[in-house]
Amino acid sequence: MGPEETHKQPADAALLEIILEAAGEGIVFVQSEKAIGYINQAGREILRCARWNDPVPSFTELITVLGFDPLSITPKDSAAGKSMDKSLGGPSGQEPSERSSLSSLYWQQEATIFGVPYAVRGSPVFTGPSSFAGTVLCFKDLRETQKREQIISENLSFASHELLTPITAIKNALDLLSGQRFGELSEKQLRFVQLASRNLERLNNVVTAILDLSQMETRTLALHLEEVDVLEPVERALATLEGLAQEKGIKLQKQLQDEYPKLLADGDRLRQVVYNLVHNAIKFTPEGGNIYVGLEVVPLAKLSELWPKDDEIKPKRPLDRESLLLTVADDGEGIPPAYLKSIFAKFHQGRGPSADQNTRGRGLGLSIVKTMVEAHGGSVWVESEPGEGSTFRVMLPKLSRKTYLVQTVAGRLEKVKIVGSSLTLVIFRVVPKIKKSHSETQDGNLLVDLLQLAVETGQSTVRLKSDTVEILDSARGVFLLLAELDPKYAPALLGRFASNLKKQAEKKGLPLTWRLKWGMASYPKDVSTAAELVATAIQVVSGADAEVIDLEQPER
Repeated sequence: MGPEETHKQPADAALLEIILEAAGEGIVFVQSEKAIGYINQAGREILRCARWNDPVPSFTELITVLGFDPLSITPKDSAAGKSMDKSLGGPSGQEPSERSSLSSLYWQQEATIFGVPYAVRGSPVFTGPSSFAGTVLCFKDLRETQKREQIISENLSFASHELLTPITAIKNALDLLSGQRFGELSEKQLRFVQLASRNLERLNNVVTAILDLSQMETRTLALHLEEVDVLEPVERALATLEGLAQEKGIKLQKQLQDEYPKLLADGDRLRQVVYNLVHNAIKFTPEGGNIYVGLEVVPLAKLSELWPKDDEIKPKRPLDRESLLLTVADDGEGIPPAYLKSIFAKFHQGRGPSADQNTRGRGLGLSIVKTMVEAHGGSVWVESEPGEGSTFRVMLPKLSRKTYLVQTVAGRLEKVKIVGSSLTLVIFRVVPKIKKSHSETQDGNLLVDLLQLAVETGQSTVRLKSDTVEILDSARGVFLLLAELDPKYAPALLGRFASNLKKQAEKKGLPLTWRLKWGMASYPKDVSTAAELVATAIQVVSGADAEVIDLEQPER
């Protein structure tokens, strides 16, 4: 090394530090010895150590803030990336974006740091072929991205809602025609009416998928739980898709029992799960192929044999002795191993020859399946080999309302603990006045309308888009509000909610001869676990200490 090179090295190092300090994104180098080796100015501001006398966070403090250990999820073998690149066939074998997303040397996680959402990208640093030095973290602020996504999502949601009204009207008209309520139809006329009905159902599914995507983005996707005969939504979904299968000459083989145990579930969401899985199978099965759809009650021992080895798919709670297992299998082209991990990701699209332009979607179907199955406390996974078809399995456990609620609260509580904020659960029960001015049927219809209005009003009243309001038991008039909120601010929020609900009911002409009983519990003020949060809120709303909001409008 010459003298010029010796002098150049410190100069290059100084220039590199100036460049890193000027970077708009936070950059942190975490050494393999579990210490922060470097942090630029933007990184110090993100981790709140920007002042001259602020200490740099320790490794343990960094894990607490991020919610994960960046070293444990970083590959420490430099050969992994090289072998992955070779398996992908180099630049001519894949598009650059696909290569980078499949590379095992890079990872990306989302983290909420002191209330601000970030995309955290990690890259390993090697000082030799197998000498792991640490991980470089790059932080990208997601607030502007999320604002743009929210605007797009709201516009999509509005447009979809507007489309649903004419779709419903057309569906009712076609049902009347196909039922020959206005006179007999010829065989040809009936065939065209049925064709129109099938295509309208496809359009309805597209619009519903857009609405579901909007709700997934804002974390407001809710279930309307009731005791469901699971055979009904399965058969309804298959009946809708039989025409599409026939167009490709695909045979739908069904193995369904006459009866199944009742399941606490959202029947419309289950129908959508079956529809999306079978529709996906039709897309990737060549003409003349076969699709198998089975639904069975499976004992725990048999389910354990079918269960995949992947820890990410294992259920989050102990299973009952029996569960329902839905299987959708095809003899299509199969899924390449590289795509198995991302098959349920949003906007993921297969590129096989059977996915022609007439049937290709927008990559939302399987993502929605995963969201809805997990909302029911279940799991979904796929088994596939290229050229040998694919088998999708959905496990649906017996779910109680309390279990569903604990599961919902637990997911939010994990995130709240990371940022150190409060989580408040309010359980409401709609109770009628002593005097009833309506028949029992009218009261039931009014209750359903009021619950739906309460959810819409509550969702527009809460502070954060991740706060949720949803129906828990429509028959008993029970709904909940789950908000990242200090309990001392809860009365003011509930006051605004009650006021807004009265105004909206008046606009819609709903008679509010009802009262809202409510009970509340908060983390960490009252409890420390999700189960305790749910139990405490239920105990309060069921007891004599329950608060009451009178919804009856004063006479003018």
